[in-house]
Amino acid sequence: MKKLRVLVVETDRQSPVAARLVRALEETEACDQDHGIQRASTSHVDRLGTAAVQGAREWSPHIIALCLSPQATEEARAFLGNNASRGTDTPVLIAGCSVGADLLCDFADRGAADFVLDPFPVADLTARLLRLGRGAREVRPGAASADAPEHQAPGRHNMLGADPSWLREMEKIPQYAQCHASVLILGETGTGKELCARAIHQLGPRRSKPFAPLNCGAIPADLVENELFGHARGAFTSATSSSAGIVQSAEGGTLFLDEVDALPPSTQIKLLRFLQFREYRPVGSAALQHADVRVVAACNSNLAEAVQHSRVRADLFYRLNVLRLRLPPLRDRVGDLPVLVAHFLQHYAAEHGKTLSGLTDAARRKLSLHAWPGNVRELENVIERAVLIAQGCQIEAHDLSLGESEVVHSEPGSFKAEKARAIEHFEQSYLRQMLVACDGNISRAARAAQKNRRAFWELLRKHRLRIQPVNFPAPAPSHPESQL
Repeated sequence: MKKLRVLVVETDRQSPVAARLVRALEETEACDQDHGIQRASTSHVDRLGTAAVQGAREWSPHIIALCLSPQATEEARAFLGNNASRGTDTPVLIAGCSVGADLLCDFADRGAADFVLDPFPVADLTARLLRLGRGAREVRPGAASADAPEHQAPGRHNMLGADPSWLREMEKIPQYAQCHASVLILGETGTGKELCARAIHQLGPRRSKPFAPLNCGAIPADLVENELFGHARGAFTSATSSSAGIVQSAEGGTLFLDEVDALPPSTQIKLLRFLQFREYRPVGSAALQHADVRVVAACNSNLAEAVQHSRVRADLFYRLNVLRLRLPPLRDRVGDLPVLVAHFLQHYAAEHGKTLSGLTDAARRKLSLHAWPGNVRELENVIERAVLIAQGCQIEAHDLSLGESEVVHSEPGSFKAEKARAIEHFEQSYLRQMLVACDGNISRAARAAQKNRRAFWELLRKHRLRIQPVNFPAPAPSHPESQL
C-alpha cells in the first residue's frame, strides 16, 4: 500500500484540534510514519494562507487536512479559494469539532473533498484517507508535476453521510476488511453496494490484488458458469483455445458478485463448492483448479425470502452470509440529502464548466419531499441533469426532473394484488404532489385534498412520507475565490 503524506493546516494556533488530528494520523496505517505528516498555518501569516499553500506545493502532500476553528471559518474559506485558484488537485479534508450543515455545504461548494469530526476514530480516519489518496499522484518534493490522475467515476469513492443507520453499517467496513470471510451486502438499487465492496477490498490485505466485479443478472443463464470459471479448449464448438474465468483473474483479490440471487441453480451448486474448498473446474475440463479469492456478494432483494421460495439454495445463503451489511435506502436517511446534493452539485458543476451557487427554496422542497426509489444513484443523476439544463446561477425547481420510477413486473399478479399495487402507487404520487404544492404544510394539503387532517396524516405515515421538508441550508453567497 502506498503510504500517504498529509499536510495538516491550522486556521487557529490556539485550537487543540490540529494536535489531536496529528496524534490520530500517527496511529493510522495510511500515513508514512517517517515523513508523512507536516503542519502549516493559514493564520499569523496572511489572510489567504499563501504560506501554507506554498508549503503544499513544495512538499507535494497527497492530502491536505484543514483543521477548522469556529473563530477562523473565514480563513478556511479563503484557504480553499486560494488552493483552488492555484490549480492544485490535492484533495482537502476538513477536520473540526463541530461543523453545521450550512458550513459543510459551503465548504463542499468551495472544493472540500471530505469531512471528519473530532474525536477522530482511527478506523474512520484511515478509511477517508485511503479513499482520498487512492487517486493521488505520487510526486516527490520539488519534482515537476506529473500528468493528471486517471479520471474516477463520479461518486465512486465518496461514501458520504452522517445518518446513524448509515454510520452503523460504515463502521463495520474497516473490521470486515481485515479478515477473509465472505460478506453479503443487502440494499436497494442505488444504495452503494459496490462502493462498500470496493472499500472492503481497499482497506484489507488484498488491496494490491485485483477487484473483479460481476453482475450475475446481466449474463445469460447458460453463460454464467463460463464467465465465472472459464473453459478448456474444445469445451464447445467455438472454444478454439482455453479461457480464464473471472475467478482466476481475481486470484489473490476480491470477487464481487452483484445480484447473486440471479444465478441459475446449477451454477449455485458449483459456487457453493468453490466457497467451501476454493476449488473449481472450468467448463469442459476434468482438472480441478484452486483460487485464493475472497467473495463479496450483493443482492437488492430479500435473499432470505428467495431461499424460502427455492430460488436460492439455503446452504449457499449461509456460506455468503458470514458477515453482512444492510444499507439503508435514501428515504430513511434524508438528513444526508444536503451533503450529498452539495457534493454532486460541486462535482458536476466543475465537470461541465458551470457556475452555480446552490438551489432555490422551491428546489430544496422538491428534493426533500421526493421518495427516491432509485436512492443515491437517482439523486446523482437528477443533480447532473439539473446542472446541465440550469440557465441561471441557481438550480430551480423546474430543473429537477423527478419522474416516478415504474416497477415492471414480468407477470401480472391476481386482480386483488394488482389493484392494491395501483392504489398504493396513486396514493404515494398524489400525496407527494400535494405536499410539494402546499410547501409541506399538512393542514393546507389536507384542505386541498378535501380530507380530514388526521386521515391525511395517517396516509402520510402509512407511506412513510416525510411530514416536513429537509432543512437545507441557504446557498452561500458567491465569491470570486469560490468559483468552480
